[in-house]
Amino acid sequence: MNKGSGPEDHQAKASIEDENEDEDKIPLPGGSNMQQRVPGRVQVPSIRLQGYIG
Repeated sequence: MNKGSGPEDHQAKASIEDENEDEDKIPLPGGSNMQQRVPGRVQVPSIRLQGYIG
């Protein structure tokens, strides 16, 4: 199943990228990381993600 050139490979990469993006945008319970990166914008991505994920 390792043909390695095609939509499957692309999809796998895309899904991994999406997961990483979500981690960046979702404010963690501690929030230290997120707040340092975007102090004033923490709520905006979290609200967007609520509709996007849930």
